[in-house]
Order: sequence, then structure tokens, then C-alpha cells
Amino acid sequence: MVVTDVRFAPLSVEPAFPRDTEFRGLVTMAVELGLSDMPGVVPVLSGTDAPSPTFLLSRPTARRLVDARLAARGTADALELELELCVPGGACTSTVAACGRETPWAAVGALLGGAAQALGVEVEPAVAAAWSRPGSADPYAELITGRAAAQLYGLSPPSLAPGDRREDPVVRAVFLDPGQPLAQWARARWEVATTVDGGKAAEALAKAQLARPTSPLLTADQATLAGLTGHHAESQLTWSTLAEAGWDPRWLEPLAQAQLAVGRPGEALATLERLPAESTWDPGVAELRVTATEAAGIDELDPLLARWQQVASTNPEPVRRRVASRVRARDYAAAHGLIAPLRARDPGPATDALEVALLLSLGRLEAAAGVAPPE
Repeated sequence: MVVTDVRFAPLSVEPAFPRDTEFRGLVTMAVELGLSDMPGVVPVLSGTDAPSPTFLLSRPTARRLVDARLAARGTADALELELELCVPGGACTSTVAACGRETPWAAVGALLGGAAQALGVEVEPAVAAAWSRPGSADPYAELITGRAAAQLYGLSPPSLAPGDRREDPVVRAVFLDPGQPLAQWARARWEVATTVDGGKAAEALAKAQLARPTSPLLTADQATLAGLTGHHAESQLTWSTLAEAGWDPRWLEPLAQAQLAVGRPGEALATLERLPAESTWDPGVAELRVTATEAAGIDELDPLLARWQQVASTNPEPVRRRVASRVRARDYAAAHGLIAPLRARDPGPATDALEVALLLSLGRLEAAAGVAPPE
């Protein structure tokens, strides 16, 4: 299994109908969370400045990129929802389902079921059932949840009274019905984006996860948030729980990061060994292997640094570190042999000064004079 990014913009509506902005927000968030329920799949919204799920701060690099289109056509009482996915190397596949503005859930479930089939992903029956389940028995509460999502996605202006449960839909939605998973998820993302310490995000994520236990991204967000706020042991335990629940490569890289944060580099290295073979081309994984190996007290880093250099083609850091290790070993000729790839990534005075120092150490005074800047 490889990690797949599904990139899509918020739901488009044609023609406009009353309260279509709330509908756009609600369906977009339902599809975003539903896609994340699929093993190995990461939904990535485009065309919006919305605060991302916190998991996206620590996710692994995708090996497969899929472009999607989410659209609605018709009137408020007779809508047609469509989700089209274009998988690399295959044809584009569309799923279409009918719904009304206040009753989108069966259609959302159908669209996500079609997406899972197009992506070749199997989901548990309980997961699929959650896609079609209304977030609230109160239509007005769902309307406000859609308004909160629309505000989060930038589909509507921000509240003029942020944090006011009478005026701010992000806060009002969870006040009207705290059992709504989408409302709590929106609240958590808003808290992370607008506060220094995460505010009430942890509380909102816990309530969202309780309301929708079939959505692992809610747990992943809790794990990432715990790490961001300095609760590394809690973060490591949560990532471990996710990673052991079933095979899903999304959780392994952040688990290794959390294991490093609590001083368990050996466990981090073992976790990285569980990643699929495609991850050897992930620059983040290559760097993490170097960090974990170094933290474990293993001296032979050069092969790992060379791999990091190979897969991170613009990053000067692995080359710089390889140069430094050769200087420490007084192998100045080998260190100078790495100046060309370093200069390709980091041209400028710092690299010039390093080359001058190496040439002087090698006794190549004329060459050093040629590299040195004019007085």
C-alpha cells in the first residue's frame, strides 16, 4: 500500500440556490473526512486557505497523486452530487448520487463508496455506514455546521465576533449539538489556527473521535496536537495505538518522529523499517533515518547521508554533513570532492569560504586564491 494524496477544491454548485454556501461547506468537510477514513489516503484541499488537519503537519510524502472534482447541480430540493477521481495511469471515474440540501448523507456515502472503489481501497462496513449517517438530528444544527465549515474553507467571511457562541458559527455549531463530529473537527482546526497553545482543540478532537470512532484521522490529529503542545509521551502512545490497529503507512513516519521525541531511537529505526519500499525515495524518511541512527549512537552515517543527498536533490544539509565528517577525519581531498554538489545546492560566500579552507588544507594555494573573493 502506498500513500495517496487526493487533491480537490471545495464543492462547486451550479446554479446557486438558497443557503448553498452552508451546503458547500458541509459536503466538502464530509468528503474530506470520509476520504481520510480510507487506508493510505490523504485528502488535500486546494484553492482555499483553510487550516489543515494537524496530521498534515507530520504526514509522509505521497507516492501517488490523484486529482478529484466535487460538484453539485440542480435545485435545493433536487440536487445531483458528483465526485470524479482521475487516477494516474487510468481513466477518470465519476460517482453521481441524488440528494436534497438538508439530506445529503446517503449521497455523500455513495460518493465515498465510489471513491474507495476507484482508488482500490477496502473499507470496513462500519466505516462506510458512518459516511451516510447524519451528523445531527437537528437540521438547524447541521446548517450552522455547514456555515462553520464554509467559514473555515474561506467560502464565507470570518465571523465579526470570533468565539461568540451567538455569532460565530464555529462555536455555535458545537453549542447547538456537541455530538456532531464535523462541527467538533471544525472547532479543533479553528482553535489550532487561532491560538498559540491549541486552545480547546484537544477537547474538540476528543468529542469528535467519540462521536465518530471509525475516523482514524481524528485520532491522528490528537496525536499531532499532543506533540505540538509538548505532550510527547501521549503523542507517542496515540501514534502507537494507530499504527498497531492495522496496516496503514500513514502512521509510521509520525510514529517514528514521536518515538524519537521520547528518546527511543532504536524503536524509531524499527518503525522506519516497516515502511513500504517506495518510502526509500521520501526525503523526510531519509532525514529521519539519519537523525534516528545518530541518536542511537551508531557512527556509520555516511551511507545514510548519501541516500538523503540522493533523494533530497536541492537540500544542501546532507552534503554539508558529509563534508564535515571528512574534515573531522582530516580527509580534505574527499571533502573537497563534495564541493561541486554542495555548490549546486548552496552557491554563495559560505560555500566559497569552505572551498578556500579546504584548498588551503591541501596546500593548493593558487587554486584557493582563485576561489577567494577579491579584496
